[in-house]
Amino acid sequence: ISEKRMSFCELTVQYWAWKNVDAEYYGLCHYRRYLAFSDKNFEKCTSEHDNNCIPVDYVSELNRPVYGINRENIEKYLAKYDVLACEPIDISHSGLNNYTAMKAASDYHNINDMDEAIKIINNKYPEMNDIVTKYMNSYQSRLYNCYIMRGDIFKQYSSWLFDILFELEKNIDMSKYGIKKYRTPGTIGERLFGIYMLYLKEKKSCAIKDLPLTFIRYPEKQP
Repeated sequence: ISEKRMSFCELTVQYWAWKNVDAEYYGLCHYRRYLAFSDKNFEKCTSEHDNNCIPVDYVSELNRPVYGINRENIEKYLAKYDVLACEPIDISHSGLNNYTAMKAASDYHNINDMDEAIKIINNKYPEMNDIVTKYMNSYQSRLYNCYIMRGDIFKQYSSWLFDILFELEKNIDMSKYGIKKYRTPGTIGERLFGIYMLYLKEKKSCAIKDLPLTFIRYPEKQP
């Protein structure tokens, strides 16, 4: 799976964990985005790369407790919830929904690739057709692939996600894509994450908690 790092991005880590680790819970974060285990209201960023994230200059023992990033807080939330997910971003101010926002960002997305992913879901998982339509027409966009899930939910989600993405990979041509569009499996994976979270919420089969994300501005080790 590591050979797909440039196209599947952080999802290569998810795949590896799914296939190689037996755990009660699984979580995924980025090198500079971490869930904040707190219900406090923090100021959020609005620029493209850190949209809806809490800006944090450095990771340190001084600021980690401010955002609840410690084992005690994680376990406190997991005692109540089966899934902890990064909260969705309200994009209604743009006048674009999840589908039209992808269509408008042609530097990053070929909308035909998303259409193909939707077709694959409709064929393989027809019970989710209404959920897909509802999410793609929604103004609540769930990006960044950051979460913690109970083990059985994580495995079901991973099986669904990679079944779709590996089929998609066979059906689209990325040979002439630049570095931004070459991340198509990863960026479509973000939309699939949002679709699956909506699916879980609509089913009401598990308890889900949305949490804010911190964005580490300077993730490198500091003197």
